[in-house]
Amino acid sequence: MSLHAVTNGDASDASDVNQYKTLLQGGTAGQVLTSAGGGADPAYANPALPAVLSSGTAGQVLTSPGGSGPATMQNLPYPTPTTASANLGSDVTGMTASTWNDIVSVSLGAGTWLVWAGVVLENTSSGQACDVRVYDGTTEFGAAAVTATAASEEQTVTIASDLVVEVGTVTLKLQANPSASGWNALAATNATTQPKCTYIRALRVA
Repeated sequence: MSLHAVTNGDASDASDVNQYKTLLQGGTAGQVLTSAGGGADPAYANPALPAVLSSGTAGQVLTSPGGSGPATMQNLPYPTPTTASANLGSDVTGMTASTWNDIVSVSLGAGTWLVWAGVVLENTSSGQACDVRVYDGTTEFGAAAVTATAASEEQTVTIASDLVVEVGTVTLKLQANPSASGWNALAATNATTQPKCTYIRALRVA
């Protein structure tokens, strides 16, 4: 008896109907009813993966080459990050009081940037304060402040700014505004002259 007969209501043998009913209810989740060929009853089986899907290695993805070429398994591309970085090359000495003094800057193109900056400050007197900010000429993206507790003592300020979103090329600056004269921004630490202690860095994230 054929499955065609059963599905068209032509079956005369109830056992055949039950046989095919049992067949159609068989299998497990994800399996498909597959022809056995040669007149044999079909059976449920796991679908065979195309050869290309079995040819890759862990972590690869099926990638179209475009046009009419066949798809292949490829590693995910890792984009080259866009960064900007600058270190203070020489000390900024005798900064003007109650004024925003430029310390170090970077040029950023349009996009969204994650910015962090640091400065080592030194003052010739104690008890004086100094504000620091990251600024693009229009918007302040982060700020901090220190107070000198002793003369010639180094004060380290680190700023992780808000996301910097620019629509065009800008110069992003690290600036300092001391409450009195006598503040210096150092290009290297005093104790062991370590460089790159005053800097501004940026990573484009969008």
